[in-house]
Amino acid sequence: MRSFPVGFIGNRFRLGGLAACILAALLAWFLFAGASDSPAPRKVRLVPDGDTLILEDGQLVRLIGINAPEADTPEGPAEPFGIEAREALRGLISLGPVVLERDREQKDRFGRTLAYVFLPDGSMANERMLAQGLAWALSISPNSRYTDRLLPVQQDAMIRAEGLWRAIPSLPGPFVGNARTKRFHDTACPHAQGISRKNRFPFQSLAQAFHQGHAPCKSCLHDRIMDAWKASLNLSPK
Repeated sequence: MRSFPVGFIGNRFRLGGLAACILAALLAWFLFAGASDSPAPRKVRLVPDGDTLILEDGQLVRLIGINAPEADTPEGPAEPFGIEAREALRGLISLGPVVLERDREQKDRFGRTLAYVFLPDGSMANERMLAQGLAWALSISPNSRYTDRLLPVQQDAMIRAEGLWRAIPSLPGPFVGNARTKRFHDTACPHAQGISRKNRFPFQSLAQAFHQGHAPCKSCLHDRIMDAWKASLNLSPK
């Protein structure tokens, strides 16, 4: 049997433990650095709509996990509850500086910083917009850290008929959902035709699709739903 110098085994285990501690510390630092844009509170200069902030330094921030109706559109009037969504987010931001928490990706394809926005009282602005029915859940992989937390908030707002959920338009169905992208489409949409069988999910109504956390396809459904929503809510142009 091979013999070892006195103290070798103890030193070996101590060194192994030290290496493990260093590795754990480095991993924790890496995860924190990737998750948080800055641990320091950030001041907001402007809130252009219900899911976007402009920080004091000019940085454009897009709230992860939600989509609010547009407050201003190139084509004309605001979308249903677009003005209300913007004013609600402005009200939340007026509580004081915010802390940004990032997910897997730092920016979207438009160069906007992607973040969960935490208010001085510790609540999340993304979540509070859903609770007021002034946005709907929008899951975009791989940024899904809080998907399981946000969707039940939307479902509760739908039950309470908050904001947009006062009236859900009835467009002729069925619709086709994609379990991978969390989008739903008109059955004639080219994007619907490419959904694999394992990811294909039928929805009979808009309410069913939204309740399951699917967001409407920008190409085939978004504008139609906004027009129908405006009619359902009896909203006049603003």
